[in-house]
Amino acid sequence: MNHAIARAEFEGINQKGISSETEIRTETITRAKQGKQSLTTSEIDILIKRFGSPKNKEGLYVEAVVFDTLDDFTKNHSRVHVDNFHKELATWFCNDQIKSALAESLAPVKLENSENDSSLFHRDEIDLHKSKKWLDKYLREADYLEWYEECQRLIKDFDSNTTNTNHSSEIKLPILASGPWSKVNTYSKLNFLFALGYLIEIVKPDYSFSNNQEYIYPSTVHTLSPVVITGDIVYSFSGDEIIKSELKETVENPLGNGFSGKDYLRSDDLDFGMDRTISFKHISYVQVDLYLNSKMDYRLLITVDFHKSFVIKIINPLHVLEECNKIRKYFSATEHELFTLKQGIAEKGGYIPGAIVL
Repeated sequence: MNHAIARAEFEGINQKGISSETEIRTETITRAKQGKQSLTTSEIDILIKRFGSPKNKEGLYVEAVVFDTLDDFTKNHSRVHVDNFHKELATWFCNDQIKSALAESLAPVKLENSENDSSLFHRDEIDLHKSKKWLDKYLREADYLEWYEECQRLIKDFDSNTTNTNHSSEIKLPILASGPWSKVNTYSKLNFLFALGYLIEIVKPDYSFSNNQEYIYPSTVHTLSPVVITGDIVYSFSGDEIIKSELKETVENPLGNGFSGKDYLRSDDLDFGMDRTISFKHISYVQVDLYLNSKMDYRLLITVDFHKSFVIKIINPLHVLEECNKIRKYFSATEHELFTLKQGIAEKGGYIPGAIVL
């Protein structure tokens, strides 16, 4: 609005004239100028068409999950990760090609030779439809459920054993070979079968190999928002400052830290030529940048594993040092006096609590 008024005054048009040309009420123009009322999208479009668009400050464009405060981020970061992990896991297992490849790989049901059907030459030919039905049934019966619970117990014990002397990053899942599973070669598919148990127990209890399904994403999954961050970086730190072995596991593997040292399920492990991977990896890298713009507003950009971005909109300038140390502590970087941050703030004319300005 301020741009439109300034442009109109240059052309010799007052606010009443703006109202006459744009059919925006004079009262609306006055209140918008005073910051007491927001313009509608259609009103903004009209003003831009007539008076042009004001130039924004140069900035960095990112697509990120946006939080109002740092406390909101620390409280919800793990939840965001887990919800998106559930989304990725369900989408992966609901894929028809994944279902067919897994059913074919396990192949619980084979076709029999038939004198009435000369097209069946081999006893090891797979009945894919019946194999899927078989999996739907026996993934919910005692033999599988007892095996899944045993795997959970072993992983939980592994994760809680901080004095583990095996120097191993994972446990070896027990073989699933009891009851009807004794006739199925599950050895190389144990990770998939355990992940399926988690999916059915936690994420999608109605999961079915036989039926086409879509996963309804939980409302708590945070979507990415387009963001332009203006200003300059006055402080940053990265994973280079953190010893990797000491990087805080702020987001744990929902399946358990002892599950699969490979940290992924990979579709080409099913040998059907489709390259899709679902990752369970922990945070391995973090980059934190604090921006200060011309209005003396602070914004925090957190980049995890080089591609996941989070933006914190509100950083109290009176507590900016404490907030930066809070995020350092969250990612297990050592706290310090943040001398470089104070230098950066001073160069941009910002307020440094406790500093004498001469």
